[in-house]
Amino acid sequence: MRIEVDQSGKIEQTNFNTVLAYSDGVRGSVLVKATTKRRLVLALRAQGFSGTWFYTLLFVVCLYLLLKKVLGGVTTVEIDEEYTGKQRIIKEELEGLFLRVGLDRRNLPEIYFRRVTKKSKAHYYGWAVFKKKTKPDRVLTFDEIMSVVKKRVG
Repeated sequence: MRIEVDQSGKIEQTNFNTVLAYSDGVRGSVLVKATTKRRLVLALRAQGFSGTWFYTLLFVVCLYLLLKKVLGGVTTVEIDEEYTGKQRIIKEELEGLFLRVGLDRRNLPEIYFRRVTKKSKAHYYGWAVFKKKTKPDRVLTFDEIMSVVKKRVG
């Protein structure tokens, strides 16, 4: 199965909620509230993270939390190319998290980055959640995100 992933409200924009959504046959979404993002930024800075690296890390963690329930059935993940120049690190970090939860390297989905257009089902679904016309499948909490961050850096 192939899915597209789109983001509405960038993770680094801490005054807006962020929605990550996938679609193409099946669909799912996660919401990260702006207040949660601000708490995460403060916590990560207190742990010594600096620059923009931790925004990339938060994006990867949220992607992982979005995709982990469909991991076994997905062969291809196409992620909107919103983080130009960081695709390699995003792919490596995401694959690392997949492997940490026991997914066999041979079963890792192919991960590609490409422009997800406004006509995409993933964009349409994510935008509907972002605009509060549709409820998200999950609202990610501070503790949930930090537990994955700790696994990643711990």
